[in-house]
Amino acid sequence: VAEVPVGYGTLFPDARSPISGILHESDVHAGSRAPEGHRLFRLMVPHARWNGEEASIRAALRDALSPAEPRLFRVLGTQRVPALRPGHMQRVAEHAGPWSWIGWNATGVAITHVVSEAERLADLMRQKHAQ
Repeated sequence: VAEVPVGYGTLFPDARSPISGILHESDVHAGSRAPEGHRLFRLMVPHARWNGEEASIRAALRDALSPAEPRLFRVLGTQRVPALRPGHMQRVAEHAGPWSWIGWNATGVAITHVVSEAERLADLMRQKHAQ
């Protein structure tokens, strides 16, 4: 998959594809998520778009990412993006204290929330280091 550009991933709005997104896990996260010379991709496959057949995912993957057969292909399980109830962020904000909240349950689940929190924590660490 050397022809696949290094990056965060891709979203697929076409509901005819069982794949709604591909995350380039080994491109984004440091560490040994994939063996040397290999890359790890995580596929997002919503139940509403999938017929339950692994073959349909493999076919969509060939069209979307690479015609090469994956060295390893596993269905790891089913999970959902966390859903926070209205007012959750306000309740978190009301529990201000001498600490810093971190994690999607306190800051939101979207990538913009993650980036915003990373920047906030980096600023906080710089301030502490300067003291």
